[in-house]
Amino acid sequence: MTMRIMRYRLIVLMLLLGVGQEIKAQVNRQAAFIKRVTDTIAYVGVLKCELVSRAAYMPRQYIRFDSLRKQCSNEELQTLLAHKSPAVRGYAFWALTERPEVDLYPLLLRHRRDTKKYAQLCGCIGSTQTVIDGMLYEYGRSSRFTSDMLVPERKKGMASLEQASSQRFYRRHRRERHMTRT
Repeated sequence: MTMRIMRYRLIVLMLLLGVGQEIKAQVNRQAAFIKRVTDTIAYVGVLKCELVSRAAYMPRQYIRFDSLRKQCSNEELQTLLAHKSPAVRGYAFWALTERPEVDLYPLLLRHRRDTKKYAQLCGCIGSTQTVIDGMLYEYGRSSRFTSDMLVPERKKGMASLEQASSQRFYRRHRRERHMTRT
């Protein structure tokens, strides 16, 4: 009887070890996938929307982003907000805005000084913008924005973030006008 119990315990232990190894392998595959996709997005360095150019085709950069937002957890996307590439940070926040369970306001406050620029292509329009300006734009389009604006301190905080954004915009354009005159 005890030999039979020992045999069952040994089988269960071996199964548990096998499951543990499989979980570890899945985590490693997920990390490798995220690194491969974010490295490619960073190499291209352009945030592209779903359709670009007059021909309105879906670019590979958007397909990479789409796979990233489908595969990554909220925590992984929040970690990508600290990535070295501004385009990856922009895509990560974009993906987070589509998840209603994520509180975006603290993320905006944490990244309010992120003024690194990236190129963006949506439809036929190309532009450059800072990471925080892209975050503010995506936040304004999110489902959380309306409910957050009902909270007075968040509304006040958003007003100050938007004011700082517009001041950066005017300073940048004033500098550009001054440079073209000389």
